[in-house]
Amino acid sequence: LSNSIRADGGAKAASSGVQYVDRSVSTLSVVLLFDTSVARQPTKQMSNVQHSANSDVRLLTKAIASEFMQPQGDPETPTAPKVCRFQWGAFVFVGMLSRFDENLEFFSPEGIPLRATLSLSFKENRYQFETLDVTASARKKPSFVKASNKGIAQSLADEGKDPKEWREIALLNGIENPRLLSATQLAQDGLQKAITPLLNPESLAGVMQAKKALDPIINNLVSSAPSTDSAAKLAIDSAQTIPNYIQG
Repeated sequence: LSNSIRADGGAKAASSGVQYVDRSVSTLSVVLLFDTSVARQPTKQMSNVQHSANSDVRLLTKAIASEFMQPQGDPETPTAPKVCRFQWGAFVFVGMLSRFDENLEFFSPEGIPLRATLSLSFKENRYQFETLDVTASARKKPSFVKASNKGIAQSLADEGKDPKEWREIALLNGIENPRLLSATQLAQDGLQKAITPLLNPESLAGVMQAKKALDPIINNLVSSAPSTDSAAKLAIDSAQTIPNYIQG
């Protein structure tokens, strides 16, 4: 919100410096993210938004520019663009789109832009500070499943839950790509399974088995000196063979 101040030009201006507000201006800046890497079907809230997977994201962002940025009417005597109403929950703003910045951030192998960030600025020559009455809606509680190497979707199915909830589970656990476990995660899982039976320091047999299990891992890792990927695979293989080595 900003006010333009103008000095009073009356008789008292020289002595008192009286000023008044010439106009009030309200400005809204917002960033919107668009992604077309996954197909989207219309919903009850947005029945007019639909796109196929890996379609050009600019087909969505162009609709905003054409509707609210492009001047209206005859090209020779254009008129001002349409006024836009932006609403999110209890927040509402009515104004004209004064700036449209688009940043393309992700492309398909064929060069089709799939993700775009829009930085929009709206402006209106009036004071705006409106709030709407909204009611809190019931939010879905997160689900929890046992960790496994089968992947999140399969783990959900094994627990009798909807495998389609894998995105929410991955988000809560900070997993960027739940379909591909990293070499570090696999190595940690294998080592954990192998070392769990050996965590009894009071048992002499446990101490001897721990030493016996440590020798092949150290010898293999020190003598081979492989590349990064090979080292990760070697660590996983070594960790998974510990129980068999101990039993032998």
